[in-house]
Amino acid sequence: MGALERYMVLRGSDVDEFRTSVSRFLTPHLLTPVGRCHSSVTADLAQVSLGPVSLVYGRNAGAELGVRLLEQVSYYDVNLALAGRNLLSCAGDEVLLDGATAGIISPKMIAELRLSDGYSQLHARDDVSRPQGRPAQRGGAIQRRVRAAKADRSHGDPER
Repeated sequence: MGALERYMVLRGSDVDEFRTSVSRFLTPHLLTPVGRCHSSVTADLAQVSLGPVSLVYGRNAGAELGVRLLEQVSYYDVNLALAGRNLLSCAGDEVLLDGATAGIISPKMIAELRLSDGYSQLHARDDVSRPQGRPAQRGGAIQRRVRAAKADRSHGDPER
């Protein structure tokens, strides 16, 4: 993650501080430790904008975390698990994100996530609210919630 290290926004030992920063870059949410915390919960966060796309790197340690989005997102959010696991749930669908599977949160979705202790993630946020080309070229406005989707990152490699 060397390229994003110079964009460090937060290195905190407070879950509320981490939640506030992530809410600013992605969407407002509730963040709660799941089960017992055997040590203090720490988190690292970095963010950089590249035109209409933002990259947000996050890592938590000290506890498994539950995340519940408080409102529908207005952007596409590609979630890549760099270490650990994330169970992404929406409208009865569940996708387990790990080193071989990525997830996409689409506009109009309200998702819940369960991040393993030591989970390291990269979000690629594509802000669809920014006009780019004519609506016909973009596919028009999204009128309904889109179901959770997953993408295979193994590239056909059975060892991954």
